[in-house]
Amino acid sequence: MILSSTRASTWIFFDSAAILTLVLVVIHQSLIASSVYFLTETINGYQQGGEIGVYLILYFLSMILPFIPGALSFVAAQRWINTVHRKFTLAMASAVYGNLNEYRSTENKTAFESAISRNSFDVISSYVLLSHDFLSLALNSILSLAVIGF
Repeated sequence: MILSSTRASTWIFFDSAAILTLVLVVIHQSLIASSVYFLTETINGYQQGGEIGVYLILYFLSMILPFIPGALSFVAAQRWINTVHRKFTLAMASAVYGNLNEYRSTENKTAFESAISRNSFDVISSYVLLSHDFLSLALNSILSLAVIGF
């Protein structure tokens, strides 16, 4: 009933819901980072007496629009969690299928039922949301530094 770590990481990260979540996080953080650029251009235009209307509108849009992919990334992350949990429970069930002696063991039965009913969803949910939040924080820092450096 033990899954290899390579196979488990394939289940977790190579899924359409996972890819959609990660793409939405990249879009979200890119829009946030672009706000720094548009604000800088607005300030430069104002200080030089130039036109600031376009950059000001783009700045406002880059402050408002990130909420859409940001919220959608959390919806996609929940789908990602549900998909991984479904794959996990099916793998656990198939590991026991046809192996009744293994399941009849009190110790193994308790471990199996605990993993399926109580522990697995919380662990998978925590792991996926940690991955989501880590990517979001890392991209926020990296893209902000890139825009400031630009």
